[in-house]
Amino acid sequence: MSGTAAAAADAGSLDLKPRFVPLSSDAIAAAAGPVPPALLELAASSGSLVHDVQQMLFFAKSIVADEEGCTILWLQTRPKYGAPCTAVLGRQVVEGGSRPQDLARRALRLLDPRPGAYTVRAPRNRADAADDDGLMAVDMGTAALYATTNPRSPRSAAADVAAEYGARVADEARRLAAAVASPKAAKGSPAEAPSRHRLDRMFLAAVQRETAVHGRARWRTLDVDDKDAVGACMSLLDAAGVGAAWAVETRGGVHLLLEPAALGRAMRDLAPQLALLRTRVVTAAGVEEEHEAVEVKTDCGCPLPGTMQGGFAVCFVDPAALPRDAAAADAIRERVAKA
Repeated sequence: MSGTAAAAADAGSLDLKPRFVPLSSDAIAAAAGPVPPALLELAASSGSLVHDVQQMLFFAKSIVADEEGCTILWLQTRPKYGAPCTAVLGRQVVEGGSRPQDLARRALRLLDPRPGAYTVRAPRNRADAADDDGLMAVDMGTAALYATTNPRSPRSAAADVAAEYGARVADEARRLAAAVASPKAAKGSPAEAPSRHRLDRMFLAAVQRETAVHGRARWRTLDVDDKDAVGACMSLLDAAGVGAAWAVETRGGVHLLLEPAALGRAMRDLAPQLALLRTRVVTAAGVEEEHEAVEVKTDCGCPLPGTMQGGFAVCFVDPAALPRDAAAADAIRERVAKA
């Protein structure tokens, strides 16, 4: 089975209806405030790629608001959504201190539903869909918009780019000096100064690699990749006295955002327990494999609430209303105790 066929089979078997209790729309509206008419108009031009602009504003105000660090948005295709390959279609940097409307506006501008708005290099098994340049149009239903949840440091990223560029200049200076001393010994072609486009790409890559500003992570994320594992995961957290501040239901699971202080030393006991929560996935080659159902991440990208993720409406859900499975959690703790 090809990767695309496997993804199509997965999409056919996956229930794309929300399973969990959504966060109160009144609470979201009270925190996010009214949606400016200009944003509503921009959202309308995004067609079916956006389902709730107010949730986007709520995410910007409650999750990523920071005066110094910046937030990265990126649009990405995934084979498991039916795309022919994994590809980052576009990125945006939202500066620290920006208004929530600025994040939503930049996100909406990435979500361009026009046919052919984004193209990717066609893989060999899709050569029939390629144009003369070997490119094929992206079906936006196979893409998802992600956002970093912890602020990035643009100053550190700029310093990294400057250091990388400086190293290139130093290498070229040494090459030129060697050419003057011994023309026959000089090797390599002259280094070219990066273009503005190249420097922009270098900066975007560097800022996305940066950790939280000054090492200050606002959130730790539990990425639960199987909705059937949510109940046991929540019961394990309850027993450890750990509460989730926010929860986002995604296409295949839930992202739980926790304050680092809430985890504290509890993570030492939770890690081996969460590792026993397993899920089965189908790889791009069509092979079914077993993986951990929960990943604990210091920093990760979260599908942006209010947008579509491979046909699923990503949304905030009520952490307190998520299911619990005390029996499964007790069995896991007993297995860990006996190990």
